[in-house]
Amino acid sequence: MYDGSQDGVWYPLNSLVLSPNKNPTDCVVLDQEAKSLIKILKDEGAQVIEADMPQGSYPDGKINCQTNIHYLKDNPDEFMGAL
Repeated sequence: MYDGSQDGVWYPLNSLVLSPNKNPTDCVVLDQEAKSLIKILKDEGAQVIEADMPQGSYPDGKINCQTNIHYLKDNPDEFMGAL
């Protein structure tokens, strides 16, 4: 189990499903500050893209979240843009 407080990150990852055969095409985008989670996933053979995910403070304590859904048949280059 990963505890984000050890790296000082809020929500580096909402959910992730890796194929049981350690498919080398598995890819995940993570908060670049989630160092221990990045190491765990790389050790499992997942391709990790580290992104800057700045944290903000909200007076009401509200955190605005965004959810993106992509299907396995999608071309990751189309939604990732030119990196």
